[in-house]
Amino acid sequence: MTIGESDIVVPPSKDISRLFTAPSGAWITVLALWLVGGVVLWKYPLALLGYMLVFASWLVYNFQIVKEDERAKPVFLGQIGKLVGSGPVFVLRPFEKLAKYPTGVQQITFAHAGILTQRKGEITPVVLPVTPVLNFQWPWEDRELTLAIRNAPPPDAEGLKELKNKIEEPFLDVVRTVGGQKTYEWIAQNRIRFAEEITGKLKESKDLTGLIRLFQLKNPTVSMKHIEVPETVKSGLETEAAALPKGRAERIKERESRFGIAEGEEEIRRRIAGVITEYPNIGMNIEALITLRESMKAGKTGWLIVPPEVYGALSRSLGGSPEQAIAGMSEEQFRRLLKRMGGAME
Repeated sequence: MTIGESDIVVPPSKDISRLFTAPSGAWITVLALWLVGGVVLWKYPLALLGYMLVFASWLVYNFQIVKEDERAKPVFLGQIGKLVGSGPVFVLRPFEKLAKYPTGVQQITFAHAGILTQRKGEITPVVLPVTPVLNFQWPWEDRELTLAIRNAPPPDAEGLKELKNKIEEPFLDVVRTVGGQKTYEWIAQNRIRFAEEITGKLKESKDLTGLIRLFQLKNPTVSMKHIEVPETVKSGLETEAAALPKGRAERIKERESRFGIAEGEEEIRRRIAGVITEYPNIGMNIEALITLRESMKAGKTGWLIVPPEVYGALSRSLGGSPEQAIAGMSEEQFRRLLKRMGGAME
């Protein structure tokens, strides 16, 4: 499979399993030596019994099982033998070893890759930390598995660490290159598409392509384990999202603290004028209203200056203290109120 192909290659369902993997001549020679030792000890029953126990232990030591999700290659005195499928097998130790490779998907999780994302409008570029994962399979065909044994690290935990170290830099370069063409918002909202684009770009990196082919990695794909939006960006988004409702809340709070249930200063003036003009002696009430404002500005108690019935009506109309509403008006606003009430006297 070449990098970038969309079709996933699947291991064959049938494979060849062999009970003995070392050359037959080697097995004949070793068994003959064991037989000679038994003949020598034939006259010594106790020694022969111990010898037979050692021989049985050696056979158990050589017995291995290739699991159903594994493929294996025997290596006898440095020579790589034919592919071995799943099933039992005798390995001629210590002259032979069995290199087992899982056929399932393997994963290498890389360190954070800092992506300098694209500018969006007035927003400056953001260094977005992502944790990419390379998914792959070890080969299962005879020739490809031979090349993997010769060139790639072994498929154990330590071998995967070595493999990660060898491909990390060219792999992260591809991730940063693709991510640098996107905004941080797009990456955070399109993780799957972002991973697919990186997978498609793997073949364009000559260094990475060369290493993947050298190690015979099959079906390479990319996924994103974690995308972390920087705290500065999170804080900015939260502040921006909360700014409008927070500003509205502050304005409502300030307005209610000054004017009770009134919606604004114009509404305050309208309600005061409406109450005063409903009662006789409008002129006296206007004078009382002026005196009340002056008393409040001087810090004196002045509610008795206004007739009780007028004061009560004002309180009910304003939903709170009339002194607070009146004292909160500017001079211009208060003159407009008096002018309006004075027109009602004509």
